[in-house]
Amino acid sequence: MSIGRVKTFIDVIELLKSGQGVTDHIVASMGAYRVEPRTLTEEARTAFHLRQIPEVEIKENMVLVCDTGRYKITRVKRKDDMYLEALVEKD
Repeated sequence: MSIGRVKTFIDVIELLKSGQGVTDHIVASMGAYRVEPRTLTEEARTAFHLRQIPEVEIKENMVLVCDTGRYKITRVKRKDDMYLEALVEKD
């Protein structure tokens, strides 16, 4: 894959813990841009740019799932009023 932006479809998953273990709860399904930065850091090697959904909070320790696998969100940054950047690491 080349370095740049790739349009992909993702599921945002919240991990729910109960007495029976951990289950996945899909919070949102949407299109996003996967960005592979040129300068790789220890913290995150991939970022996803996605739209902010009203009344849905995307936060650390959630999981993004797409065609290339599962990614744990390590940090969320607001890009502007409409977009978020989720820095992730392979889960």
